[in-house]
Amino acid sequence: MNNSKIIDGEELKGKIGAFTQYLIDEEKSNSTIEGYRRNVKRFIEFIGKSKINKNTVLEYKSALMNMYKTATINAALSAINSFFAFVNKKLSHLANKKVSQLW
Repeated sequence: MNNSKIIDGEELKGKIGAFTQYLIDEEKSNSTIEGYRRNVKRFIEFIGKSKINKNTVLEYKSALMNMYKTATINAALSAINSFFAFVNKKLSHLANKKVSQLW
């Protein structure tokens, strides 16, 4: 994949199977694999056909913050970051910022 190419959610859908196999090959636990798949699918559904950029990731993070607790948000961001790294996407650092606990 060309790192300079901006990709969208539709293009990422086809990478989930290979990502799952990568996690299996890395000997991740079944619960980790399922959690990562679930979180990546939710992200892809959220962005739809939008191009992936800083704003799309920040919008998703904001949406998560309105629905979930800190630990859940950080798990989702970790999964997305791993997925971006797997597809060799330069935006991986965007999902790497953890949400601080507010209490």
